[in-house]
Amino acid sequence: MNIHTLDKVFALLLFLLGIYITTTSVEYGYMQGTTPGPGFFPFWVGLLIAGLSLVNVVRSIARRETLDNEIDVPGVIKSVIISLLLLAFVMFSEEIGMLLGCFILVLLIAWVIQPRWSRTFTLKIVATAVLFPLLAYLVFGVYLNVPVPLGTWFS
Repeated sequence: MNIHTLDKVFALLLFLLGIYITTTSVEYGYMQGTTPGPGFFPFWVGLLIAGLSLVNVVRSIARRETLDNEIDVPGVIKSVIISLLLLAFVMFSEEIGMLLGCFILVLLIAWVIQPRWSRTFTLKIVATAVLFPLLAYLVFGVYLNVPVPLGTWFS
């Protein structure tokens, strides 16, 4: 299987996943009174995944992307490590909380992608690691009034 076929298959699978997430999220309830329900965020994330995957399929069919015909081993290893970090985040976020978990996740993913950090890169990553959880808390915890798990350490 060449890289172009793999790209099309993966984009199609992501499209189907996005449709599944969107249709399943409706069962959880889109709104609860005047506040977003548990299905609100998954609904929009599913639509976003499906839409962007559809764009990727069209671009791949039209050959608008230039892809190398090889998948290098370091790239695969980085992908596996990042997937394991995301799995660990999901498994431990209830214990350590979403805010601290997001902070740690951003730093670790940045380290996997680029192990040697310049001063500028370090400042950008630390700012992202601090601002992303803070912004997520303000949007979901404060503005939308959705409970954000703070973990057993901070409860």
